[in-house]
Amino acid sequence: MPDNRTDVLIVGAGMAGLTAAVFLAWHGLRPVLVERHPQELVHPRARGINARSVEVFRQAGLEERLFAARGEGIVASDADSSRMLMARTLADRDVDFVDLATGSADGVSPTEWCPIDQDRLEVILRERARELGADVRYGVELTALTPRPDGVTARVREAAGGAEYTVEAAYVVAADGQRSTVRRLLDIPVEGPGVLLDTLSMVVEADIEEVVAGRRFGFAYLGSPRQGTVIFPHDGKNRWCFGVPFEPRKGETVADYPAERCLELFREAVGLPELDGRLVPQLPDGTEVLPFAIGAYCAERFVHGRVLLAGDAARIVPPTGAFGGSTGIQDAHNLAWKLAAVVKGEAGPGLLESYDAERRAVSEFTMEQAMAQMVWRTGTTASDEVDGMRLWDWWSVILGYRYRSGATWAASVLRACDELDVELDFYLAGFDLDVPTAQWAERHGVRDDGAVLVRPDGFVAWRSRTGADPDGDRLVAALTRVLARD
Repeated sequence: MPDNRTDVLIVGAGMAGLTAAVFLAWHGLRPVLVERHPQELVHPRARGINARSVEVFRQAGLEERLFAARGEGIVASDADSSRMLMARTLADRDVDFVDLATGSADGVSPTEWCPIDQDRLEVILRERARELGADVRYGVELTALTPRPDGVTARVREAAGGAEYTVEAAYVVAADGQRSTVRRLLDIPVEGPGVLLDTLSMVVEADIEEVVAGRRFGFAYLGSPRQGTVIFPHDGKNRWCFGVPFEPRKGETVADYPAERCLELFREAVGLPELDGRLVPQLPDGTEVLPFAIGAYCAERFVHGRVLLAGDAARIVPPTGAFGGSTGIQDAHNLAWKLAAVVKGEAGPGLLESYDAERRAVSEFTMEQAMAQMVWRTGTTASDEVDGMRLWDWWSVILGYRYRSGATWAASVLRACDELDVELDFYLAGFDLDVPTAQWAERHGVRDDGAVLVRPDGFVAWRSRTGADPDGDRLVAALTRVLARD
């Protein structure tokens, strides 16, 4: 019988759950993660993580692994991964190309967009989480959850054999997707337009080079056979990810789409009526076609006692803009350092309330921008809420947000403070940091003798325009508030 006590139980091994496992372990905890599927899905689901997410993974020593594993041949270059083709069918010569990641993060971020598929990324995260000491268990499904003032009791069941056991956790991170069992068990409502479009997703193996004709793209948005159809390369050769809308609200089911009907829809999208091809199984049981709901909503709250929602369990956004997966990654990164600080006794439980204040506001803004992108790119009506909405620059959406909560505080001065028994690392610009002092000061909004207090997730929690603080009282006050030590 596996260990049944942990500081943090994570439910779900998607990008958000595995990122939480990596960073909780990186901060010195040994979380337990349970995932009901026996292994990762074959389908990539999402392609690419943005520069902010690469910043996050760089912190855990993963940046080189990501770019090494992104898959040779999928796209001709990293730039191609953000290139969108828009047409009626792939065979059309009259097409539009749109670059998703226009501009550059140069001077703002040390990293760039990484065109890695979700299935490849999840393997890397799983391996890194285990390297750092996380207990990752596949084929284990959560069946019940009982929150208490001092912890959470979870009941889980193993897929192989059906054995059940209890896991006692101080905290639970619910990263179990848009149909979150945890959110349902806790009866946490969601707010927003809801499901906008239902799609069937599959992997098709077929030679379509005669219509691709050397054109390189990350995604193709097509009007045939139905508006909202999408095709993108899976292996850079003859495997293609194919998504087509269907209508379960009008009684349609996955069973109405056998392999031959799906291939016929693919032929229409490609523009080759006589094309030969086959569907590639996505699950170990041979499942070839999976339903996905494209929607837009946020949970009414991300914190419910000692249970915290992350990733698609907290919110879903349309895939246009490629915001969703990265937003979940950043949820987990934001949450991990706070949970670790609370569990270790370095911060008060109130610090976790800042998770809801910070990430829910970012989620709502990102959801709106993804809906606006959906209308602009695909012509699909998302919601009346999109009308008149400003479409912000892509880089500003992923790098331009800031947090307003008790875990950030604008003050005026800085010094080292031992009295709070908190570990702080100190770096001197121009010496410890290879950056000109004047440039560093200008970008951080301080004078040459000023300082900033940076949180473990890279956000500035407090800044001092000058270094004049002989007693350090203001820094003590800042840390006390940031760490909810009142």
